[in-house]
Amino acid sequence: MGEPVTRYRFMAGLPRTGTNALAAVLSQNPAVYLSPQSELAEQMLTIERTSRQCEDVALGTMADNHAALLAGSLDAFYANQPQAVIIDKSRRWGTPYLLQMLTRVLGESPRVLCPVRPLTEVVASFVAKAQQHESNFIDRAMREQEFMPLYRKPIDDARVDWLLSPGGLLDLSILSVYAAHHPETRHHFHVYTYADLVTEPGKTLDGIYDFLGVERFAHDFSNLPGEAETHSGRVLGVPDFHAVRPVLAAKSPDPATVLTDYGMARCQMEDFWTAH
Repeated sequence: MGEPVTRYRFMAGLPRTGTNALAAVLSQNPAVYLSPQSELAEQMLTIERTSRQCEDVALGTMADNHAALLAGSLDAFYANQPQAVIIDKSRRWGTPYLLQMLTRVLGESPRVLCPVRPLTEVVASFVAKAQQHESNFIDRAMREQEFMPLYRKPIDDARVDWLLSPGGLLDLSILSVYAAHHPETRHHFHVYTYADLVTEPGKTLDGIYDFLGVERFAHDFSNLPGEAETHSGRVLGVPDFHAVRPVLAAKSPDPATVLTDYGMARCQMEDFWTAH
């Protein structure tokens, strides 16, 4: 018998949608691994763009070799991960170009999880953390970039503008949500909501497993492994940014108590997936 074949699945969608809690839940299943935010998509994109500058690839004479190189990068990246199903998390996976690349590399339609949540709640979660931690990464980035709204608007409105700016933190996430709703690409995606994950976790996990093509698993949602503070959170200047609570439950501020009228309106204008 040959070695078991690892099945690769992907996660895009919006941040602040409970993906770290989902990873803690899935860690109970020895057959499945959900990565933290990964740079694999960026690395494969670099290989793709570099290879396309080569004459043989451009002429199509080494297309199979090119696809094998990209596929091999998946195996190499997760060579030390023993699980049969690997879910790589990157906001880039949901973009149209990356979906096309994955289809070529995998030889089948990629399966991409796409968690969503009202944009007001997502942005309010970021802004609330920035309000609580003076050394937060949002304010640090705005100062380093000399982001103009920082000097022209109230700080919380500048934070909203930075999060939603073109090429900003949420730009690729929103593009992936758009692809998940577009008729030509939505077959790649399984969309689920943060609210469903925290209020109906069993039903939500069953839907996720069915989409991934993985046998369902009985999870314990009341005893999750996690930390109150994480290394990644400390690097971002928000120690509890990726914290996972022992019990799967919603704990988020009311966006209207965090965002200004401007911030609320800006989010609602960008949010095409939530019925207002």
